[in-house]
Amino acid sequence: MLKCVDYLIFFLKKHEFFYRNTHYLAVNDMIEPKICENCGAEVSADDIYCAFCGANLKIQKKNWESQKFPDIPVDLQLNKNSIQEYKNLTRQIEQLQKVDSSYAEHKKYCQILQDQLRIAQKNYENLHLTTQKELKDVEKLKNLSLKSILASIRGDREDKIKKEELEYYTALNREQAAKNDLDELQKRLNIAQSELENLAKLVKKKQNLEKSLVILIDKICEGVKDPIEDKLEIELQNLLQQQNPLEIHRNQLRNALSHLNNAEFHYSNALESIRKALRASDWDTFFSGGYFADSIKHSNIADARDADIRARRSIQLAYKIIPNMPPIPSAKIEDISIFWDVFFDNIFSDLNAREKIVRSRESLMDAYHGVKSAKNWVNNELQKINSQFKELHEKIKHTRDELTKRRRVLIEQAIQT
Repeated sequence: MLKCVDYLIFFLKKHEFFYRNTHYLAVNDMIEPKICENCGAEVSADDIYCAFCGANLKIQKKNWESQKFPDIPVDLQLNKNSIQEYKNLTRQIEQLQKVDSSYAEHKKYCQILQDQLRIAQKNYENLHLTTQKELKDVEKLKNLSLKSILASIRGDREDKIKKEELEYYTALNREQAAKNDLDELQKRLNIAQSELENLAKLVKKKQNLEKSLVILIDKICEGVKDPIEDKLEIELQNLLQQQNPLEIHRNQLRNALSHLNNAEFHYSNALESIRKALRASDWDTFFSGGYFADSIKHSNIADARDADIRARRSIQLAYKIIPNMPPIPSAKIEDISIFWDVFFDNIFSDLNAREKIVRSRESLMDAYHGVKSAKNWVNNELQKINSQFKELHEKIKHTRDELTKRRRVLIEQAIQT
């Protein structure tokens, strides 16, 4: 009795499960599929996010029941010739689809061969030196030398010669084997490099085909009315417009950096001249250098002043381009009276001139370090701009690829219909 009840309960549960699943499938078959407003893909009725583009389906405002597949644009610039050209370019690109990965792998293979060749070359050179050393030992025993005379006195000259000859021939065989390995590696590398050049040509060919295909696709889809295509095209144009101000600012920073490099060079020359002037002043002050030392001192001060003027001009040009650069202190090279220093030459005038030269050197050092700090600031700004350029370039490439994909979808749909 209990077994019958158990069978009855099992049968009712099984029947209920089958009914529910059948009813679920029937209801789902009656529900029309949804269309993602963002990308136009067909999605399940109970999906929250689009499986193709990730858009939130719940916040989209269009009525799913009335939504249909987007109509294929009829304003594509398609004709028999453009269709044939599109198919030819697509077929050729598909044939070269794996050429990029092949090129990268073959380039790594060539690098491995080059590393092995360097090792083999070094090994061969070492063995060659060993062979030459063994040959010299044999010749010393055979010829009249101190080593040969000592071996003759001991009575083992012939044995020594045979032993040295054996070592020489052993080294010679090793050298020849290393030379054969080296030649074989060189042949393999030559073949691999030749193949790499051919692959590089194919990579270039694929890039040219892709450019031609993009130009053709742009021509075919010129003026096409498609919401997704229009959105991507506007986004691409906005990204392209952002390049110009970044490019202008980057060129300004580069030009300013060039002027600062010139200023640094001139200040470096000014410091070198002022150091020479200080050495001449020490000689004149402590060792009575006289008129000759005074001439060298004033000549170097004049050179330092001339270099300072050139550096200031370069700094002014840099500030005209980038006004918000960090401030650079101006150098001050103090005047030293030639009349007082030469014609009234004494310890006091020499010490006074030396103090002015020391202060001038310190002022030049401050200006020099100021230029270095400004250069660091400009380099940091350049790094930021380059980083923005890289990020913008990646966005442009991604948007351009998405636009091309969308246009290809439109073209292929039109060709199929």
